Amino acid sequence: MDQIELMRKVGQLIMVEIPGKQLTEETAAFIRECHPAGVVLFGTNWRGPWAMTKLIADLQAVAAEAGDDPLIIGMDQEGGQVSHLRYPCVEMPSAMARAAAGIDTVRESAEILGREMVRLGINMAFAPVADVNNNHDNPVIGARAFSDDPAVVCACTTATVEGLRKSGVLSMAKHFPGHGDTSVDSHVGLPSVSHGWDRMREVELAPFRAAIEAGVDSIITAHVVYPCIDDSGLPATLSPTLMTGLLRDELGFKGALISDALVMDAIARRDSANIPPAAIAAIQAGNDCAMLLGSLGTQRNTYDALVDAVQNNAITEARLTQSVERMRALRLRVASPDSHAAWPDMEHLRAARRIALAGITLVRDNDGLLPLQGDGDGLGVIEFPSGRIAAVEGARNEPLNGSLLALLLGRRLPEARFLALPSLAPFAADILAEFASGCDRIIVATRNAQLDHEQAGLLSQLVDLAGGRPIVQVAMRGPYDAELEPRIGTVLLTYGDQPDSVAALVDVLLGDAQATGKAPVSLDTPGRVEVQL
Repeated sequence: MDQIELMRKVGQLIMVEIPGKQLTEETAAFIRECHPAGVVLFGTNWRGPWAMTKLIADLQAVAAEAGDDPLIIGMDQEGGQVSHLRYPCVEMPSAMARAAAGIDTVRESAEILGREMVRLGINMAFAPVADVNNNHDNPVIGARAFSDDPAVVCACTTATVEGLRKSGVLSMAKHFPGHGDTSVDSHVGLPSVSHGWDRMREVELAPFRAAIEAGVDSIITAHVVYPCIDDSGLPATLSPTLMTGLLRDELGFKGALISDALVMDAIARRDSANIPPAAIAAIQAGNDCAMLLGSLGTQRNTYDALVDAVQNNAITEARLTQSVERMRALRLRVASPDSHAAWPDMEHLRAARRIALAGITLVRDNDGLLPLQGDGDGLGVIEFPSGRIAAVEGARNEPLNGSLLALLLGRRLPEARFLALPSLAPFAADILAEFASGCDRIIVATRNAQLDHEQAGLLSQLVDLAGGRPIVQVAMRGPYDAELEPRIGTVLLTYGDQPDSVAALVDVLLGDAQATGKAPVSLDTPGRVEVQL
């Protein structure tokens, strides 16, 4: 093939990140010269729906002028904490919250998320998360997963693929062959899963099999080592045994296989020089497209390395052709945006609020503390902010940016007192003790205290300080905080602290609504109700 054809074909092997909120000439030149299959957008590219629609239209125009097919425009828009679109776009509750609300809600929410993305010109959702979150200490999946039960994850994965398809958005199941049973975040290290073939086929692989049967458009890889099913020591992304032997040959997946971001430390190991050889290895292993990310310079260096790899036959022409055909087929199915869409879509916003409420779960109310009575006199509300737990999460972190819970509860309970207390704050234990001494009943909102030893310690200290005074605990992120203090008699789960989830929580606390969600995970605590599919 001639040089121009070669460069176009190699471009199909990469998805790239771009800087800024508008198209610059540097970025346009990069798109024209490297011919990427797609662009990944993040919150750093967000300046409202109209600006993003313009940015995407400009990107597509540059690709068209270069003679390329429509770009895949992808985004991590899972709902919950991993969401990069903000108001006036809808902010959907987490996957686990939607699973708690029921399978029909999962399907509906996926369709709504997809519709909002299509209107902007985003044509691929990096969803669903098909991981089975069976490790309570998992720092990166948690409420991003639907459940710790493979059957629930299978059903919800299928429903999400169906909902996204109905909206016109391409789907992507992640992270193959499973990131749920890890205690290391692959953004900052290299996790390992030690299960053998029987367990993997029964648990981790089941949702991916369901996604394939549902017609998922693409699958993204996990930067995780699986030593008992592949003795090469390679992360799955770079493993021919797992990418080709397992996914293609055994599971029969015929869609596009895209690597997770190679800039993550599990692959790059904090050195961008490791990314080009990793991209080559990923394509050799069976990936169709390497997600690069990082600076334009680093991404261009990786593209050049892939060109060299094809020229010297490190990536064979047959291997190149397979991936080009799959990626081109994907690009030719992308939906067209609605550049004249009105924002916000009030139907979507109302649905998100309804869905958030349907997911609120009452684990137990042994002392009949709900709904709250009175004007808040004697009530203390304590919030423990967690900050960002994983690099993939969005930027909002209640209550560091202002507590919506305090705002909404304070309007209805004007005599209540409020404390936002970071677990690592100086003199946190003393501050907590002084605040609690003035309360005759307490609401405490934890955020992933299961993963935060200081926060868990403060929670136990609070129970000791209360000395039998009533406490309502709200687990505002991961549900496993409900396991920490069995002495607390009333526990609620929100599975996230997006605005609609917080507003729904307030409705439940004040008796304006009932908590009807069913916990989709097993909790070592009395009162758990099995999820109904």
